[in-house]
Amino acid sequence: MSVEQGQGYQYVEVGVDWVTITLQAERPGYRDWAVDAGKWVRDGVQRGDIEKAMSINGYRGFMVGSRFIGSRDYDTMLRVSGGSATEGLWEYWRNDANITRLDLQATVWPLRHTPGYIVKRAYAMTKEKWTASKAKVGQPRFLMDHRSGATVMIGSPKSRFMLRLYDKGVESQQEHYKGAVRYELQMRDELSRMVAKNLIERGQRGLQMAVRDTVLRECRQRGIEPLEGAVDEYAVASSLKRETPDVERKLNWLTAQVAPTLRFMASKGKLPEALLALGLWQYTDEQLQDAIDTLRQIE
Repeated sequence: MSVEQGQGYQYVEVGVDWVTITLQAERPGYRDWAVDAGKWVRDGVQRGDIEKAMSINGYRGFMVGSRFIGSRDYDTMLRVSGGSATEGLWEYWRNDANITRLDLQATVWPLRHTPGYIVKRAYAMTKEKWTASKAKVGQPRFLMDHRSGATVMIGSPKSRFMLRLYDKGVESQQEHYKGAVRYELQMRDELSRMVAKNLIERGQRGLQMAVRDTVLRECRQRGIEPLEGAVDEYAVASSLKRETPDVERKLNWLTAQVAPTLRFMASKGKLPEALLALGLWQYTDEQLQDAIDTLRQIE
């Protein structure tokens, strides 16, 4: 997941939010792929997630956190949502695999307006654009739920393409997302496979840029401007580190998963306990001081 700052908004997070990959048993290297993907799913147990036996759409397997893997007689399915989805796509995409669903997201923290206002304004703009169109396809719908707040939806969850935007803070009930608006593209079948292939071909760093550009393009085509007049619409997120893929992947995971948890624990006065749980007590004073000195040099 990448993060950037700009005019009109505090910052933006972008990434893959859902991916479903299936690989047929007849493909070369199928068994190795399935075994490795299974181990990756079980990595969540080390972070405190619970492994649950589960069956989804005829695939029998197990789920750990937001990751699921299951098999049938002739293929295996890997399904990942949330912060792990970008990593799942990057690690387990194959040119001969099938992508049955792909969700891309951009989450924006606006400076001037509340998420509720932005969602309602987006509905008004898309409704006006739809009314003026002769095609009369993709009619926007406005949904209000006291638990998840206001949502604008264009398309159907079962169609090959759907765009939705909503108040991410209300929907998630997480302090980290307070005041944020989530823009999501959901794609299925051949469209999702085509877009996934394009993302992978951009490389690991270019993938984030491609996700961002895709979300912005589809929103703007429907009369929605997520960045509210940002000057540099194509700036690469400067927070991404130029490390080896494995190291960069772990840094992205820390940014997406661990950092919000630490902020939440700190807000509850439990930061020492959180740092203890991370095992920082195992490091020497010299090692910790070196880390602090390095951080100061980066700043």
